[in-house]
Amino acid sequence: MFRSLLFFALFLYAATGICVAQEDTTTVLTVPTSATLGTPATLTATVADTPTPATAPVGAVSFFDGGVLIGSATLDGAAPGVATFSTSVLSVGSHSITATFVAANLANFNPSSASAVLQPIAQRTTTTSIAVTSLITVRSATAVSAAVNDQTFGASSGTSTATGNNLTINRFGHSATRLPDGTVLIVGGSTDGSAANAQKNAEIYDPVGGTFTALDATCVTLAKCLATARLGHTATLLPNGTVLIAGGTDTGGVSLASAEIYDPVAQTFAAANPLNVARTEHAATLLPDGSVLLVGGSSDGTAAGALSSAEVYSGGTFTTTTNSLSTARFGLTATLLATGNVLITGGTDTTATTLATTEIFTPTGTPASTGAFAAGPSMNSARFDHTATLLPDGLVLITGGIVSSAVSNTLELYSSLAGNFTAVTASGNHNLTDNRSGHAATLLNNGLVLFAGGENATTPTVVNTAELYTPSYDPQGTVSLTSDNGADTLVGCTLTLSGTGETT
Repeated sequence: MFRSLLFFALFLYAATGICVAQEDTTTVLTVPTSATLGTPATLTATVADTPTPATAPVGAVSFFDGGVLIGSATLDGAAPGVATFSTSVLSVGSHSITATFVAANLANFNPSSASAVLQPIAQRTTTTSIAVTSLITVRSATAVSAAVNDQTFGASSGTSTATGNNLTINRFGHSATRLPDGTVLIVGGSTDGSAANAQKNAEIYDPVGGTFTALDATCVTLAKCLATARLGHTATLLPNGTVLIAGGTDTGGVSLASAEIYDPVAQTFAAANPLNVARTEHAATLLPDGSVLLVGGSSDGTAAGALSSAEVYSGGTFTTTTNSLSTARFGLTATLLATGNVLITGGTDTTATTLATTEIFTPTGTPASTGAFAAGPSMNSARFDHTATLLPDGLVLITGGIVSSAVSNTLELYSSLAGNFTAVTASGNHNLTDNRSGHAATLLNNGLVLFAGGENATTPTVVNTAELYTPSYDPQGTVSLTSDNGADTLVGCTLTLSGTGETT
């Protein structure tokens, strides 16, 4: 009996562990009282261990604008911990910013979220001046000009300059996606433009140091590279911070329906569910509801295989949209506008004709698979294998591509307010430093646009060069002239600003 009780006591002792509870945390968010369009707004999250304030929480903070992930930063290791994230790409208006802390080891610290804080982004200031070429005579026409200047306009505004460093390899038909930490993931592509030399590897661009670093150049660690080499694919940042890589062309020249997911924390790729249709040289963009629109492309890499269909990725699966493009096209772009609609531009149709036409997709449904496509305004130049980037001021920057059967370095701007495209004058270096098609364009957190790789106009040749574009924030709109003499009648005196990347 004694031995039985002893055994029971030992068993009870062995089966009873010591439970250590997770530490509760609090997260407090602070933002600047004011910031101006195109200038940095530094968001600061302070994370404290509630029961033991002397303990330093370990982990990262994600920052959200209206529920949309805009960036992340690691705590500094202090007690309390501080994480800062700076962005220059918030649009004019009031933004509801939140922050969420997630511990590096969830067994030690509970997550916590900060209450929403409003971040105002103010309009940029301008100066307006007028000039009269001659004395004004009653009942005689007099030429008047007006100049409206952005007060912070600089010599580099609206221009592009070569970066000090290049991609680790030549790339064409690759993708470039800004990650939550501000770096850029560059994936796949071809080293010479051919399918046979499509790549599995990836590299990271660090805008702080201006460097490109291969994740695993020779794919020694398989998970550090794509499972399938591909070019002509798309890569879209998802709301959870991972990247959806979809479609493209493999080394055998076969268009792909396969997809992969990149995890920026582990820096690894994993298989995802396939698309409904094999697509290459299609376009993809994140929609306001967190789903992804994939549109157009080619089923076999040729003009004859150009597609008009589209599909939406949501919850890990692809759903074919109810409606289709009015014109089948590949080598196109798709850009989410500030209005929540999507601008689809250019490409090549089934007759191998390069297109200047555009379409506007209006998302409806959950996910947005019942959205409608409608005709949009035409670009100034027909283009394919170009890029389209939404700038902080709401304009869309169109760059390069194949124009008039040649690789181009020209730019144009689309205004969703005016509903038109404006060609950017090439004077004063308001163009790409190099002609490019099949390149990639990414808006960085510092407000600059990174252009990387593609083919240039020599031969053409696939390159590893890169450049950075500085938005001009050139004023656009109209100037109405008035007189302080109430009896005066001014006719034809509403002037339209050119807004082409330099002061007017």
